[in-house]
Amino acid sequence: MGIIRNILCKLAFRRRDRLESAITVYQKELEARKPPAGLERGEEAIKNALGLLDLAKAALKNCDIDKGWKCFHGAQRAELFALDPDGLQARIKVLREEASKLNTWRRDAIYELLGTSKHPLNVQDKYTVYTAELIRDEHFNNQAYKATLMGDLNFGLVVILVLCLSILFCLVENNVIGTTTTEVSLFYSVAIFGLFGAIVSAIIKQMDMTAKSSTIPETVTALRVTLLRIFGGSAFAIALYIFLKADIVSELFNQEITKALENPTPYMIYTISFCAGFTERLILRAVQSVTGDKK
Repeated sequence: MGIIRNILCKLAFRRRDRLESAITVYQKELEARKPPAGLERGEEAIKNALGLLDLAKAALKNCDIDKGWKCFHGAQRAELFALDPDGLQARIKVLREEASKLNTWRRDAIYELLGTSKHPLNVQDKYTVYTAELIRDEHFNNQAYKATLMGDLNFGLVVILVLCLSILFCLVENNVIGTTTTEVSLFYSVAIFGLFGAIVSAIIKQMDMTAKSSTIPETVTALRVTLLRIFGGSAFAIALYIFLKADIVSELFNQEITKALENPTPYMIYTISFCAGFTERLILRAVQSVTGDKK
């Protein structure tokens, strides 16, 4: 996945440019800003913020955009300790408004620390504001990480789809698809159509998954299951083809399809193979029909 992420980083020039411009502008702002008189930690805070920006630039150079944004947000939080009272209150007001964009527990936690716009708390402690900003930044970092995971999967799906279609075109060009019914050619065709069905299913599910909100562990689990189902598509199709050859799962289909399977055409077999890869329910029903286990 690291190789895929590096390739995606090279292609995602807009994401890299956005981070680079944010680092450049913010660094100039910090360098031009002088700590207010009376704040002992002001100079140290600016120094720490600039150090975190250096880490952000190093992460950007290594195509680790997620780490770059984390360091950038860390620099903004470090600058908090160099703010005067007016600057601190301005940050607090922004945080109260931004809290409405967060999920429930993070929003409630920030309101508990800072109050709401209608019922603000008189907060003077910078560590309290730092904690609230950390809660907010973790939310947006998590959203960006989930977007990265989705991007990795999308890129992987495109690569696998292109390879699958390339193999299909090669089989058609070599007169393997549709014109021959030897066992060897059928097994090759069944496997590739099963993989094709699994990829199409994964793409459709991915479109639904993108619109849903989920935690990072849920997203990671869903991606692993999706990849497992893709590579299981060929196995599902081959297993179902063997069951069909054994003539023991005819009750899986309606009468018209069952009758057609008595003398199946290659394209009928390809269609069933595609369906076996598209949904695992078909192979599960086939196994249950043999074992008698209906659980």
